[in-house]
Amino acid sequence: MPLAQMVRQFRMAMVSEIPVGLALIILRPDRVPPLPRAESRYGLLPVEGHNLLARKENYMPSNRYFRAGDQPTRRADNNPRENIDLSPLVGTWVNTKKDTGGFAKLIITERAGRLFLRAYAACAPELCDWGEVEAFAYSDSVDSHTVQAMSAFLDVGFADVTFQGNLNLGLLVLVTFNHFKDNTERTSYICREFYHRLSPSPPEV
Repeated sequence: MPLAQMVRQFRMAMVSEIPVGLALIILRPDRVPPLPRAESRYGLLPVEGHNLLARKENYMPSNRYFRAGDQPTRRADNNPRENIDLSPLVGTWVNTKKDTGGFAKLIITERAGRLFLRAYAACAPELCDWGEVEAFAYSDSVDSHTVQAMSAFLDVGFADVTFQGNLNLGLLVLVTFNHFKDNTERTSYICREFYHRLSPSPPEV
């Protein structure tokens, strides 16, 4: 038997139990087709339905922090992805607890597609304006453009306050993480309160 034929039979036997994609690389690496990839704002992604063993380097993420849920689904058209709709968050939100010791009122506005939060803390004789900071909106998936939540961060010197809010049954559920930095005996704490919207802010002119 010619040597070339013997070598080929040996290689066939060796890969008989190996998945098709990997066997193709071993037998005829020159005939492995390029793995189709789809353009997205997250980079190049493999097209679903192709054997990923054939070209592993084309689909492995460049860093190790990878989650399947972070990948957008394929779109049937080439239309640009819609921006997230911020209108459900925009407006004046009032604490449902009249005697709150936290934030009595929140004003959330949108300007040029960006979200801003102004918080008013309970104090006397008037509410204390803690100023305005940029907030960030979140949907419930990478393909959704309906807002579900927001977050913001405020450094007031003696404390860092992290805001995390989500919409639920028409209310804004706000959780604040309050971290004191002024070396007092106060313990950092978490607070959860509920807000109802008085009215949405007027549209931008």
